[in-house]
Parts: sequence; structure tokens; C-alpha cells
Amino acid sequence: MPSEKELSVLRKLRQKKYIVRYGKLLIEGPRFIEDALDSNRRMEKLYFTEAAGKRYPNIIKRAKDKGIKIERLSAKVLRSISLLETPQGLAATVSIPPDDPHLLGKLLKPKKRLSLYLFLDEVQDPGNVGTIIRIADGLWVDCIILSYGCAGVLNPKTYHSSMGSIFRVNLFDAKDRNSRELLELFKGEGFKLIGSDAGGKVLPENTELSDKNILIVGNEGEGVKQELLELCDTVVGIPARNESLNVAVSTGIIIYNLRARRG
Repeated sequence: MPSEKELSVLRKLRQKKYIVRYGKLLIEGPRFIEDALDSNRRMEKLYFTEAAGKRYPNIIKRAKDKGIKIERLSAKVLRSISLLETPQGLAATVSIPPDDPHLLGKLLKPKKRLSLYLFLDEVQDPGNVGTIIRIADGLWVDCIILSYGCAGVLNPKTYHSSMGSIFRVNLFDAKDRNSRELLELFKGEGFKLIGSDAGGKVLPENTELSDKNILIVGNEGEGVKQELLELCDTVVGIPARNESLNVAVSTGIIIYNLRARRG
């Protein structure tokens, strides 16, 4: 049984400030934990209930084989640390890797031909950000850039909505960098900037791509800021009966059609 101090830390991992302080995430559910085991992220400890141990013996064995500490909890105790309304009996702590100080330089000069990045312009709902990360992972987006003002990846709702995709997708947090200046930097390196807007006249599937591309999507209320649209080489739109498409849904539609064009 974990100590009260350990349980206190686990309960605090519902909040970003404690995630940052302790340098770890609390993840839950068999799929999320398997994704973490498949990744190069360091899992510190796996917690499971008796029922989950019987239901997911392969996950317990994989953790043991990797030398990860494991501990059985009562269902009541696991519920007390869970972030979910319906806990599945499995939880784990995963270390947050340090920021790569060279990541921006690598992104500016991609080695891969036909690169497609996604730039989130102040998408504020963590559920939307997490869902977009999941969609981008499934559609082979090479990197997601989160602007200043975006819901953070360390928000528990964000990373749980991503369903483990945070372990597979390249993520670059722009922090307090000016969005226009950052995009100008990419444009100066030959990236084609593709804006998205309800009034966009070009269909995504008719968009000519270059070797290096960035799709820019905007926040839930205002869309992409005008000063960023002015930088774009083209602005795409989705014909719809109304303008109320969820940002994650519209992002998925656009990426899919750009990918179809990209081949």
C-alpha cells in the first residue's frame, strides 16, 4: 500500500502546477498505459486493482519485465487518485521529458520531404487540443506547434483526450513566442503557410502543397487571427451548412484532404 505522502502526490497530479512541480503525469486506462509502455517515456510506477490485474495480466507482465515498480491498490484507493469518472483499475506515473533546446532548429530544417506541421492558434479548450493531437497522430502530421494561449499538453484533460498520442507526435510549445514572428521564421525557411477560415475560398483537396507546409487552425470563437491569415500563402475553407463545425472536426477534415493531395 502506498504511503499517505505518495497518495497525496498522486491526488495533486490533477493540477498542472503539481504536474510541473513533480515532473510527472498520472495516466490511466489500458490503452494509454500500453502506449506509454511502447514509447520511450520512463514509467515510474504502475498501480492496479485486483480486478484489473486479472483482466489485464499482459500489461502487468510487460511492466514487470521492464523493471517498472508495480503496486496493487484497492478499488476505493484507486478511485481516490483517479482523474476519470469511471476508473478502469489501471494507473501509472510517467516522467515528463526535458524540453529539447534544439527542437525549433530541427523543425525549421526538416529532413523529411513533404513535411506537414499543424499550428494551433490559441485553441483554448483542452479537450479540443487533445482530440486534435489524436487526429494529427492518426493522419501522420509531422509536428504540432502550440501557440501562446493554447491549452497546454500538461493539462490532464488535454493528455487524456489525446488517448496516448502525446507519446507519438512531435509537440513544440511556443510558450511566449510571438506567433506572427514565429510563422515568419518558418516562412523564411521556405514553408508554405496554409490558413483555415470559414470564409476560405480554396478547398483543402485543391490545395497545392510544397515540400514544407504548415496548416494553421484558430481558436473556438475567433478562428485564426487576421494578422496570421495575412501571412498565409493560401486560405482554405470547408463548405458547410453552418459555421459551427468544432475546431477538432474541421481540423481533421482539412488534414485528411491535404493528406489525400499529398499522397
